[in-house]
Amino acid sequence: MAATQKVLNISELLNLILRQVPPRDLLTRAQRVCRQWREAITNTPIPRQMLYLSASPICSVGRRYDKNTIAAFVFPPLFNTRFLVAYGDNAYVDTQPRIMAVGRLALKFRQGILWKWLRHDASWRTMHMAQPPITKLHWEITRDDRLDQDLPENLPDATAVFSFPDGLRIGQLFDLIVATKSTCKITWPTVRAGPLPLTPPPMDSIEEWVKNRQDTADSALALTVQQRVIDEETFFNDIPEDMDPEDEDHPSQYSLHTRLSFSFLCIRHKLCLEELQTLQRAEPGPGVEPWTYVPVTQDRERLFANLAQRPFIPPENFEDSEDSDDN
Repeated sequence: MAATQKVLNISELLNLILRQVPPRDLLTRAQRVCRQWREAITNTPIPRQMLYLSASPICSVGRRYDKNTIAAFVFPPLFNTRFLVAYGDNAYVDTQPRIMAVGRLALKFRQGILWKWLRHDASWRTMHMAQPPITKLHWEITRDDRLDQDLPENLPDATAVFSFPDGLRIGQLFDLIVATKSTCKITWPTVRAGPLPLTPPPMDSIEEWVKNRQDTADSALALTVQQRVIDEETFFNDIPEDMDPEDEDHPSQYSLHTRLSFSFLCIRHKLCLEELQTLQRAEPGPGVEPWTYVPVTQDRERLFANLAQRPFIPPENFEDSEDSDDN
């Protein structure tokens, strides 16, 4: 037996060698060498942590967390990253949150080479979003077809908090996003702990609410998804005017599984909808804002699904329904 093969047959030495392999090669190439290598990679703690398959409390020096660069290379909008190919496979910079059209994201997977990534047993689905794992997901829903137009337009119609004690997996976030409507924007917490902020300038009540919400998510190392349900025919200005919204080529039909019940997703991914609040009018009074957020105590999943999955309803449809009610 060759000396090289003798070394590779010693599991401890093989694991030391595998630790030196770049994570992306560890995922895509090294596992194809032989069954021994595949088992060593998928069943050994350190390689699993390198592939974000198992949780690790360790991250790079000076950072609060490390993003999953393996998946970020394929899903850059989910991670707010831009890769610098000239500087190596894992060289990237953090970018500002980008607005994603959910329908177009789904279409990219349906029509492109990424379709194979949608296998239910694909390894990326069980990868952590970051190390240490993200355990909180804040979700905001703003609907442009809001019934009460007197409520502040800069505030979301509902806010939700999902809890992931074992860490947020990419498959969980991806399924939640593509099961909703219109557009969304993902904001990551600050990567590095900065100096204490200076005294903020005077803010009105809405600006103060937004800042407090951002600070709460950041301190909890939580991702924030800001979803906006819009008139998709206006947003996607390249849609022919005579196209029926029920046509399979219409962007509103692109979502991968919007017809699945949210309860099914909760059961499938063991989601915990920890908190849901809706924007409502408040009783007027001195020093009291005319709006408030009211906690939802019952049927939270059903209400969240209704707000996040229901398509945009044009104003004229509201008027038609009101006329029919009067008759």
